[in-house]
Amino acid sequence: MLDRTKHFYDFGRFRIDIGDRLLLRDGETVPLTPKVFDILLMLVENSGRIVEKEELMKAVWPDSFVEESNITQAIYTLRRVLAGGSTGDQWIETLPRRGYRFKVIAKEVVAEPAPLVVEESTRSQVVVEEEIDEEGTRESEAAPKLRSDEGSRWPRRVKWILSLSVLLTVLLISGVAYVWFLRPAEVEAPPALRSLAVLPFQPVGSEGANEYLGLAVADALITKLSHLGQIAVRPTSAILRYSQPPQGLAVGRELKVDSLLEGTFRTSRERVRVTVQLVNVREGSPVWAEKFDEKLTDLFTLEDTISERVAEALALKLTGQEKKLLSKRYTDNAAAYQLYVKGVFFRNQMTKEGLNKSIECFQQATEIDPNYALAYAGQAGSYSPLGYIYVGNKQVRPRILALVTRALELDDTLAEAHAALGEYKTYFEWEWQGAEREFRRAIELNPNYHLAHHLYANLLNAMGRSKEGIAQRRRALEIDPFSTRSNLGLGNDLYWIGEYDQALRQLRQAQDFGHPSVNLGPIYEKKGMLDEAAAEHIDFEKRRGASAEALAAMKSGYDTSGWTGFWEVQLKEAQDRSRREYFSPVNLALCYVRLNRAAEAIQQLERAYEDRDPRLIDLRVVPEFASLHSDRRFRNLLRRMGLSE
Repeated sequence: MLDRTKHFYDFGRFRIDIGDRLLLRDGETVPLTPKVFDILLMLVENSGRIVEKEELMKAVWPDSFVEESNITQAIYTLRRVLAGGSTGDQWIETLPRRGYRFKVIAKEVVAEPAPLVVEESTRSQVVVEEEIDEEGTRESEAAPKLRSDEGSRWPRRVKWILSLSVLLTVLLISGVAYVWFLRPAEVEAPPALRSLAVLPFQPVGSEGANEYLGLAVADALITKLSHLGQIAVRPTSAILRYSQPPQGLAVGRELKVDSLLEGTFRTSRERVRVTVQLVNVREGSPVWAEKFDEKLTDLFTLEDTISERVAEALALKLTGQEKKLLSKRYTDNAAAYQLYVKGVFFRNQMTKEGLNKSIECFQQATEIDPNYALAYAGQAGSYSPLGYIYVGNKQVRPRILALVTRALELDDTLAEAHAALGEYKTYFEWEWQGAEREFRRAIELNPNYHLAHHLYANLLNAMGRSKEGIAQRRRALEIDPFSTRSNLGLGNDLYWIGEYDQALRQLRQAQDFGHPSVNLGPIYEKKGMLDEAAAEHIDFEKRRGASAEALAAMKSGYDTSGWTGFWEVQLKEAQDRSRREYFSPVNLALCYVRLNRAAEAIQQLERAYEDRDPRLIDLRVVPEFASLHSDRRFRNLLRRMGLSE
């Protein structure tokens, strides 16, 4: 018999459901990534005790090397979730250089399942009461008495006809009632499974030499199945956080999918044994399962077979082109293939170090297989954010164009290559129409390619087509609800059109998902909440690595001279930083415009134009520049960029 006992921890407005791995606030699910949930559960289970950082790292990331910053970011996320958006320490206390302590003793609750109630169905009866007259004769055996002045009775035949009519009427009504109220409900066909997540396959035993094999297999299946327009497939970026067990139905519900594909693998000498299972998340039941035993050199054949079996299990009717795409291979070299997957893994970190590592992996993959078009496109996709976030345009622009050109020479049907070219035309060439053609082509080739929708949204918003841009952003989030980039992007979209409250909610969600670059300060600024705005700006600078002295100066500037004093300190810090490292002139212009120094703001924007600074693409829609819209020099700049209103 199944043990349906439920195990919870309660504290404040919150409840932790251990079995379903959920955090609830007032009964509503609060989204947390698995690792953040694991940290919260460990702290709560050890309420009142100091949990050392090393202890946390070993428990949450077993057999993996992670930096201390992973825990710091997770604790930051938890504090914001538990404090309702602020960064207070009501629940979690930091012990410098030691660890963390959950300050409230959580109440442990073990709940027995509610008894199963079986509703009894009762059969109704029609009772005809028999009236007895004064002479003891049953009325059913005698004709009904019909009183009249003469006291006469109806003939006996009439009496029986009336009785029969009454009985037939009662039976007819009863029959209609039974058919209407008590007939068996029609059994509806189960809803089709129209969304799928492929989880990283889990190694059985020690697999140190193949740490990326499970992710590689999952990525290949995602790439193949995402080309099928009949089903939405979560991208690789959405499933990276699930590389460690436990997994299961809770992950499927978290990813908001109908079905889940999971598997295990074991390598032995030159062979790989794989067990795969497709699960209906709604029903919690398996749809299809199979075991495979292949040579490691036949891994690509194995992936082709699995993707075909999954399509059959989902009852998808494939076109000839879709069948061809299921068996399409981007490389036949296993070493190049695993390097490509590593590149995807590091690129999704979106840090300077991660992007550089991904470029190195993609480059090694193309050195092994010079015809690996997907790896060239992947490398271009890493260079672009490296350029517009960390190092500037000049270092990356020629390299991106060469990589994209090579990828398209090798495979003109590669959605990733067309999206990378669209990104290049958007950020580095300001060739708006050409960029739009590339994004539309990428989406045509692969409707489930999350990044194409996300980048297309950036282009549409830059052109002032906010309604279309937000629609593309929401489509990106339908494909990958946990994308930190798209959650941040939608928050910015809403802010730009003046939907400040919606933008706050969306950006807080991006914070909950762990995006390090969320700044709520500008929204509070527009809402006139300057104390909150200053606090958020300072917190943002702290997360970007500003020194304690700089943070203290910002706070002092605001306390002594208000909003103007705060931005004077910010401007000085920005100028100092621009002398030490790459710093976009657009950011300097934002400081000047807040100080009402329009001439100097436009001077910095002109510098950005000369450098073809990628951050300039949002010039038309960023609210902070609204005060410059009537300036002839600003309008001329928009015209030269092809963004005239």
